[in-house]
Amino acid sequence: MNRTNIFFGESHSDWLPVRGGESGDFVFRRGDGHAFAKIAPASRRGELAGERDRL
Repeated sequence: MNRTNIFFGESHSDWLPVRGGESGDFVFRRGDGHAFAKIAPASRRGELAGERDRL
């Protein structure tokens, strides 16, 4: 199964990949520009929580 299908489901065409991230994680922007999603390994959970809390 494609990793993006796990998060976005079969209909993920409204989400566009974002290029040039520092971490190497998968980052996507919703087509309307009002939301972002980041997919990262579980080992980075703490770092992502800190990043989320700073926003």
